[in-house]
Amino acid sequence: MLRAVPTAVGMVEAVVSFESARINSNATTVVKNSAGVLHLITVNKAGTAWTITVYDNTQGSGEVIAQIDGTSVGSFAFNTYFETGLTIVTSGTTPGDITVAYV
Repeated sequence: MLRAVPTAVGMVEAVVSFESARINSNATTVVKNSAGVLHLITVNKAGTAWTITVYDNTQGSGEVIAQIDGTSVGSFAFNTYFETGLTIVTSGTTPGDITVAYV
């Protein structure tokens, strides 16, 4: 969502408000079922042998945007457009915890 925020007298700045989704299990999660922008994926808690696969699709197959090793904490910035939808597949021995920011 894009909104205008006043910054000074007569000045306006455009600010993007991102949606977020939290995933903390081994699952196929449809985050968004239409076009949008993937902003950031943050691994809040590392998993054991945990993989995060990001698809431009409404199911866990098709065009891969990224594959992330979820065994260490960190943030991954994308700022990339997806056309069909945003689906995240998480799999491994012990799941971690991630937050996905998108619009």
